[in-house]
Amino acid sequence: MDFIKFHLKEIILAVVWLISAFIFFRILFGKKIYGQYSEEIFRYETEDFILAGKPDRILEKTGKTIIYEYKSGKTPIKPYEDHVIQLGTYFILFESVYKKKADYGIVKYSEREFRIENTGELKRKVMNLIQDYLTQTSYPDLIMRNHNNYGKCHNCRFKAGCKQALVR
Repeated sequence: MDFIKFHLKEIILAVVWLISAFIFFRILFGKKIYGQYSEEIFRYETEDFILAGKPDRILEKTGKTIIYEYKSGKTPIKPYEDHVIQLGTYFILFESVYKKKADYGIVKYSEREFRIENTGELKRKVMNLIQDYLTQTSYPDLIMRNHNNYGKCHNCRFKAGCKQALVR
């Protein structure tokens, strides 16, 4: 008991410091809504397709909901279009699950990050790409190869139905 009386001031200061550190950390880094070890797969279903995915991280920071997508490899001058589309897909999935709009997203490369706004235009672009894919896979004759790159063909999602595929 003498120990506590003798060190009460230091104990109170330590508790205040810990609470302050927690608040500072929460303000600086935000509250995690969804992250690396989350097992939930987001789903969006329509009559024509099911869209599913797992964002890398979703944080709530200063009242804003932010979806993060982390990328390895070389840092580009501007975000790759595929990565922007991926974030657009996560915006759609987030709204489907949480019934609210994420404010924006971040594509984070090793040396730089890019803020991607959650716009109706981006989400329409995602939905149009999905519709194009569904149309092209329903009508394989519409699939047109625009290159002579075997690597591209090998990784192409249309190669099974493509009459012009360089590889099978």
